[in-house]
Amino acid sequence: CDETGWPVNGSSWWLWAVITASYVFVWIDEFRSSKVLEKIFGVAEDFVGVLVSDCFSAYYPFKVVSQKCWLHLLRKAKFEAKKTPKKDISKLYEYLHEMYNSMMEFLKRKPDKSQRIWQAILYKQKLERICNIKWRSEQAINLVKRIKKYNHQWLVGIIIPDVPLHNNDNERHIKSLILPRKVCGGHRTEQGAKNFAIIASHLQTWRKRGNSQFKQLCEHLSKVYAGLTPSI
Repeated sequence: CDETGWPVNGSSWWLWAVITASYVFVWIDEFRSSKVLEKIFGVAEDFVGVLVSDCFSAYYPFKVVSQKCWLHLLRKAKFEAKKTPKKDISKLYEYLHEMYNSMMEFLKRKPDKSQRIWQAILYKQKLERICNIKWRSEQAINLVKRIKKYNHQWLVGIIIPDVPLHNNDNERHIKSLILPRKVCGGHRTEQGAKNFAIIASHLQTWRKRGNSQFKQLCEHLSKVYAGLTPSI
């Protein structure tokens, strides 16, 4: 799940994109809080699956099994390291980047369940060792605090197959939706925003499945005009 700003009638609303293995769901809402997640998924107790996201605070109260995005973490560390290359944040970025590359190489080998569990234990110990170093710069200390806050949400993708360590897929779909925002400047009405979200959900889903968006839309509308109720 990911979100980006979306103007509606001159006010700052938010476009949320939820990506699964075969669906893309777009939702535009005036709020950027965990309440939106409940609107989309229902109450957290009924949620089935793993929520992959960045460390934005809205996801924190939504108590489900989560995998935090490593690439967001690395980008933050790299940004701070470039600003203050002489401080220890550079070394922290180096350690985290090395660990991420190691995890990606491990997952490429298609490990079995026992290998995943054992390696997750080793990676957890390694991450703890990194966090327990006596970091001195404010940038490094703040980043370590973020890692510790989401202590159990960095290695879920190592244990559970098909759970990515990042939410790049979300970002790619959101970037494709930003173009119409730049062209039209958002929407003038709530109904227009709702209609756009419905259409975008269909188009992005067909695109994710590798289908022709034009062909699928024509077939979909043909069924609607024939009085049928087509599914996505």
